[in-house]
Amino acid sequence: MQKTSAIRKYLDTYGADGHTIIKAEALPEMGFDSEFVAKFAYDHKSGKHPKEKIFDKHGNVFESLYGVYTLDFLYGIATDIGADKTAAHQKMGRGFQAQELVRAINAVIKEDTDD
Repeated sequence: MQKTSAIRKYLDTYGADGHTIIKAEALPEMGFDSEFVAKFAYDHKSGKHPKEKIFDKHGNVFESLYGVYTLDFLYGIATDIGADKTAAHQKMGRGFQAQELVRAINAVIKEDTDD
């Protein structure tokens, strides 16, 4: 199971973001196991449709980007710590799913201070 301190740092940094692709190497720096992160890291490719394109913060399009999709990682954390994902599975949008996952994760780690 991942360290509570790493999970809290992640939630403080990314919160209920269900849309971003982050650099995989940033997550072990937060305290996550490299093997855990590797389960969620892959090469994301831009599609032809504007909604399928991957942009940087300046609006430039990436053809591909290796990293971790934040919604996938939240589901991974929730699964790892045994958080209830039922409410997240009932939501349609990525942001709404992410919000529910953060609630569920926080419910599990709120009193856990043991790393």
